[in-house]
Amino acid sequence: MVVGPAHQVSFKGLSVNLDNAFGTPLGNVEVDLEFAKSLTSFDTQISQNEESHLSEHAIEVQLPFIQKTLPGARIVPILIGDQRWESSVLLKEAVADALKKLGRSCVLIASTDLSHYHSHAEAAELDSVLVNDLKKMNAESLFSDIRSGNTEACGFGGIVAGILLSRELGRGKSAVLSYRDSGEVSGDRRRVVGYLAAVMY
Repeated sequence: MVVGPAHQVSFKGLSVNLDNAFGTPLGNVEVDLEFAKSLTSFDTQISQNEESHLSEHAIEVQLPFIQKTLPGARIVPILIGDQRWESSVLLKEAVADALKKLGRSCVLIASTDLSHYHSHAEAAELDSVLVNDLKKMNAESLFSDIRSGNTEACGFGGIVAGILLSRELGRGKSAVLSYRDSGEVSGDRRRVVGYLAAVMY
């Protein structure tokens, strides 16, 4: 499943896309409708808010990577409308319930940028807070650091849900694969966006 923040449309709870597939230049990526419908039946706060998906990029940017690394994989596209702690907990509980009912395993991809439009040095400092919270698998601290402005991530709700799922169903561990910022590509270190690749298991 691919979880991202709703950048374009404000709504409460979670929105699961129930279209048959997403199209990219590499072809279609099918939606796992059985899993998606299991999520929407779990709680009334999980619905199909079609409008929220129409111009949203957070899920789509992940699809070519999925197509290249996991050909034929199906997705469950989920947007978090209000990134409250309760929304991440709800997502964790709904996914855990669906996995049990359907006898499945899954990969949860949390789509997010990190800090936005700070200098290279400022971004590295801000992003290091999130990285340290992730290394410790401390969802509570990460959420608190986001709320207090100690770190930034537009899609932090998906990361929190991923940590909670890993702690409940996995080994509760993580590994940071790579950290970069946009200045390494653009050459402009004055205003950068931070990016992180990490796994939780």
